[in-house]
This record gives sequence, C-alpha cells and structure tokens, in this order.
Amino acid sequence: MTLWHDDADGVGDISPPAAVTVTVGSRTQRFELSDPAGPAPFGSTLALGEGWQGAQMQLAIERFNNGLMLSEVTFVATPVPEPASALLLAMGLVALRSRRLRAQG
Repeated sequence: MTLWHDDADGVGDISPPAAVTVTVGSRTQRFELSDPAGPAPFGSTLALGEGWQGAQMQLAIERFNNGLMLSEVTFVATPVPEPASALLLAMGLVALRSRRLRAQG
C-alpha cells in the first residue's frame, strides 16, 4: 500500500503523517514515516507482507501538527486462489489425463 501526501515543510501547518497504523481483522502494524527534505509531494510505501486477511481495513493516521494532506492511497494485492478453484483445476487435469490414456490404449 502506498500513501501519497503533500509536504509544505511546515508552512500553513501542513506536514506529512508521523505514523500510520494498519489494522485488518485482529492484526495491527504501525509504520513510522520519515519526512524527506523539501516541500515536494512524495509517497510512503507500507509493506504488510503475507497473511493479512479480512473484510475491512482500518488506517489510523498520526499527524505532526494541525494539518495533513493525503492525495491518494494505492493498494496493490496479489489475489490468492480459493482452495475450491485449485481442486476443480486438479480434477479437470486428472479427467483429461485419464481420457487421453483411454484413447491411447
């Protein structure tokens, strides 16, 4: 997941987040964010790793001061096949193999 935010170097009390806490189901992970030099917008990538499952995701954003600007949140996930889909695929391959063996012999 990548959070894109603006940084005005404190002008107008706008700063990037100090930290982000991600909660999915019963799992929680906190990410400390660093403020790069300069006022340019930038992205912070939060790598959650494997095993995060749940119907909802909660982001708690901690700020340095009064102002915070997030322009975009990007999620990239790798779909995991359901066990039933893998079983159907395996059964289909077995059926094709047995059909081929019957046709040969």
